[in-house]
Amino acid sequence: MNGYNCDMATHSPIRIGVIGAAAIVPMALTNPARNVPEVQVTAIAARDPQRAENFARTQHIPRVHKTYTDLLADPEIDAIYNPLPNSLHAEWTIRALRAGKHVLCEKPFASNAKEAMQMASAANETGKILSEGFALRRVSKQYCKMVNLADSNASRRAFVSCCRLQGISVFAMNWRVAR
Repeated sequence: MNGYNCDMATHSPIRIGVIGAAAIVPMALTNPARNVPEVQVTAIAARDPQRAENFARTQHIPRVHKTYTDLLADPEIDAIYNPLPNSLHAEWTIRALRAGKHVLCEKPFASNAKEAMQMASAANETGKILSEGFALRRVSKQYCKMVNLADSNASRRAFVSCCRLQGISVFAMNWRVAR
């Protein structure tokens, strides 16, 4: 992290459910999450339940749901990571937001501007945080100051933790919201 410390307030870990057993999940979520105590990947669902079972076993994800809808209904999940095919990002992100979950949606965020607006509207309507997955290759002192300023906003806070993955600083979102 270039010697800079992005401080985090003390909270219980954010519990993430994964919607889809995509090849990007280990690199983008499960491997970095092992180094971030504020994050727990707790459940997964895939179109093929057997694929979800196998994926959960190899990635050490404790629970498997038979359907995406079951995953979204799980009260022990705070946020959803959506690595589904691009054409499904909007549909399942909106469903997750309406189910009361924060969402980290993989790139590209949406297939078009209309879908992006619908996703943003759903986030605004539900008061949940919607973010696009991206990585920071360098974490600067200014970036950490910006994070700390965001942390001081009492109406809505998104706490950010910075972790190391193979020598690269990775952005891991902790979607705890305080109103």
